[in-house]
This record gives sequence, structure tokens and C-alpha cells, in this order.
Amino acid sequence: MVIVTNHVSYLDAIAVAAIRPVAPIAKSEVAAWPMIGTAADQLGVIFVERDAPASRIRALLRARAALQAGVSVLNFPEGTTTDGTQLLPFSRGIFGLARLAGVPVVPVAIRCAPELAWYGGASFVPHYVRTTQIAAPEIRLEVGTAIDTARYTAGEAAALAHHRIAYMLRDQLESHAVIRLRVPAPRPDTVLPPARRRVAR
Repeated sequence: MVIVTNHVSYLDAIAVAAIRPVAPIAKSEVAAWPMIGTAADQLGVIFVERDAPASRIRALLRARAALQAGVSVLNFPEGTTTDGTQLLPFSRGIFGLARLAGVPVVPVAIRCAPELAWYGGASFVPHYVRTTQIAAPEIRLEVGTAIDTARYTAGEAAALAHHRIAYMLRDQLESHAVIRLRVPAPRPDTVLPPARRRVAR
């Protein structure tokens, strides 16, 4: 199976791997990070240079080989981390791979304390040091309904996974849905200036 989640911290992959063995896909820079890089090697991370098309293709081929060997692949389709109050659009590449490999996609929502979120231009080392000083950092996972990729195009599966994760995170996202209501047209006498409104007799 392919597991997709929202992305808020460098601890996300470790949290998912704690409940199920996975081969995460991560940017190549992670390999050089103190401690995290070592943990990534132990997790069997598939590294990818995001700005290099050839590297992305190699990563997808490695992910496909992992799936064919029965290993679950973890991907963060937002492509970057956020502070947890938004859910960025999903890249559809991993969904096409899941469809090609004939495996389902399982959406997972990740929640963590605000101080654990690592995003934007925050420096890694200072944030990591602060994180190690938290006595018992808590990361919560909620597993959504699996998506049968044989029934959808890659784009449709990506949109469905995005919707399901947004729904699971609906209480913490700034905006997760647009609700359109059909509002009846106002009566003519309700839009006239007060002095010209008709008086009911």
C-alpha cells in the first residue's frame, strides 16, 4: 500500500514507521541532517532531489520496487511542511504509481503540538534542539478509509485523499472546504430605500 499524510515535521515519518514498517520518500537534504539522517537510513528512506526530474523518476522506480516486494511506501504529497493550519495541494505522482502497482492509497492525518511543527525558513538544528527538550512529544495519527486506485485516475485519487485528510483535520485547518448555499432572491420591497418601502395594509 501507499500511505499519504499531511506534513508538519521531520518526525512524521518516524511516527508512521512506529505503527507500520514503511519506506518513506524524502528530499535528499534529509540525509545530511544530524540524527534524523541516521534514522532515515535505518528506515530505508527513498531520497529524491526534488528539482531533478531524473532523480524523481529514480525515486518512483525504487518506490515501485518496494511496493512489488510488499513494502508499504510513505509519501508526503504536499511536497513540504506547513504549520498544520493549512493543507497544500497534493502532487499526483505517487497516486499514479499506486494505480500502476495495483495497490491502495491510505490517507493518514497527522496532528502534533505547535512547537513540533517545522516549516518555512526555520533553521533545523535550533528547532531540533528545542524538540529534544520536550519531555514527551506527542504526535497523533488518524487513519482514513483506503482508496481503491483502480477506480480513479491519479488526479482523482489525489483529490480524494486530500479531501479525506482535510476532513479529518477540519477542526484545526483555517479553511478546509468551501460551502456554497443557494440563497433565495430577496423580495423587491426589502431592497428599496426605507422611505420608499411599501407599507402593508
